Amino acid sequence: MKILLIILAFLSSPSWAKDDFNFSYPELLVAPSASDRVVDEAKSRPTNFFKSPHLSIAASGFTTFVAGIFQLSNNKNENNELGQPERPIGPGLTGIGIGAAWMGIAYYMHSQYHPYYTGAVKLKKMTAKSTKDQLAKERYAEEVLFDAKSLARKIVWLSAASNFSVSIYMMARAESDSISTGLNLAAIIASFAPIYFGHDWITTANRHKENKKKIYGPISYVPFMMHHKESNTIVPGYGVSFSF
Repeated sequence: MKILLIILAFLSSPSWAKDDFNFSYPELLVAPSASDRVVDEAKSRPTNFFKSPHLSIAASGFTTFVAGIFQLSNNKNENNELGQPERPIGPGLTGIGIGAAWMGIAYYMHSQYHPYYTGAVKLKKMTAKSTKDQLAKERYAEEVLFDAKSLARKIVWLSAASNFSVSIYMMARAESDSISTGLNLAAIIASFAPIYFGHDWITTANRHKENKKKIYGPISYVPFMMHHKESNTIVPGYGVSFSF
């Protein structure tokens, strides 16, 4: 009977699971793997700009651009023939410049900058014959995912901050009863669009990170141990193992 209990105790311990699944390398256990995710994202890259993950950045820049045009035109005082000075053109030009810049950046990133495709091409050339090779491949794929996330996060916040700042600047210099006031307000609201709608590169990296965390869930098991008072008596217990 004791031999049977010892066998059960061995089978119920979490150590046998760790032999089949190497928890030292979560990159090799996460599903889908980082390399698969990079390849899938490269294949599903949208060719239509209106389906691009950078669309919200372009839309925010476009709103600022239009507000700048109207700001510039409204600053030409119709009563200048009466000797009244014209309003400064700086706010309008600034809005046009910032808006055009972000539209250009969004289009460039959509048409020319493809981190997933570049990463997929390099992954295809990497071998995966040994555990070391597989680990190197998956870690490189993770670098692709998280580098894209880091860049997207910087662009999103820079876009929001610059469009918001210039929209406030134009609002402060606009005539109160002009159409520029309403357009500047729209530009202020639109400046938060990249933050509100998010970015696919950030979402993709976060999903991979969450799936990776799930590997280290708690493992419950039923150990058998000696009774604390009767040394010859084996009794069942309960344990939970946490690995991080």
